[in-house]
Amino acid sequence: MSKRMHAALPETGLIAAITMSAAVAAAVPATAPQNVARELAIDYERSMLVAKTGKAGLLRFLGHEHGIVPGSWSAQVRFDPEDLAGSSIAVEVDAGELVIDSERARRLAGIDPGGPDEKETAEIQADMLSAKVLDVAAFPQIRFRSSSLRRDSPSSLHVEGRLEIHGVEREVAFDADLEPDGEGWVMRGGFEIGQRDFGMEPVSIGGVVKVADEVGIAFEVFATPR
Repeated sequence: MSKRMHAALPETGLIAAITMSAAVAAAVPATAPQNVARELAIDYERSMLVAKTGKAGLLRFLGHEHGIVPGSWSAQVRFDPEDLAGSSIAVEVDAGELVIDSERARRLAGIDPGGPDEKETAEIQADMLSAKVLDVAAFPQIRFRSSSLRRDSPSSLHVEGRLEIHGVEREVAFDADLEPDGEGWVMRGGFEIGQRDFGMEPVSIGGVVKVADEVGIAFEVFATPR
């Protein structure tokens, strides 16, 4: 009698253990919930990208500052404000549709609306897109891909990544102000690059008046979760 009871007890204990494990598994999720970066929809009507160049050369006082805006660009942003490990930013600009010194370009660049006359603007536009500078026939896209994002404060984002212009890639880093905007966010910031760093020679007029090597790039991007 005692032998049969001794044999039955472990089996009963095993059944109880399995039943308890099943109950615990049902009550507790298999994995803890994870923060997932969500893809954001870009409001292109409100967003903007703009580049600003200065003046250089012996007769730079006769030259002009220039504003440049893309006619076509796109961005893919994945963002989790609580966990930036899975967040990313990617931007593509159609180099062949860049427009220099339009009224909108100069306004967004914060420079005087006057600028070069129509003939000179057309010449600078042609030079900018030609093999002398951007060579858009060979390098039709300007691209940026983030490699890391860091939240320095609730309202500040530090971004590092690679920028490709004229077929040349360079590391860039910049800070962006980050503000809530309804259900989404608005990111504003900018950085500076050198044209020669990307294998381009600034436009020159007779070698005495030329566009400065430095180009400032500014952005304002409005985005909401999809």
